[in-house]
Amino acid sequence: MLARIGWRGNFGWDELLLSQRVIMVSEAGAGKTYECQAQQARLWSAGEPAFFLELATLSGSSVRDMLSHEEDCALTRGYDLNPKQRRSS
Repeated sequence: MLARIGWRGNFGWDELLLSQRVIMVSEAGAGKTYECQAQQARLWSAGEPAFFLELATLSGSSVRDMLSHEEDCALTRGYDLNPKQRRSS
């Protein structure tokens, strides 16, 4: 089925990040949370707008309540995530 919609062979984060939405389905303990948190940290360090929100928490909280102070400030400033500018703020 995936081949019919254009998926062929192996793919990684570079390909996944081209999509607006990604759903990861796997058994518990497979590393989904770890992978997503690691990618969020990597992207954030590179100055990219990246946020990790757990759906279970999001169902009872607002996005802003789930963000760190630094993330909330970046979101409010319109993703001004330049690492050099972050250090000086």
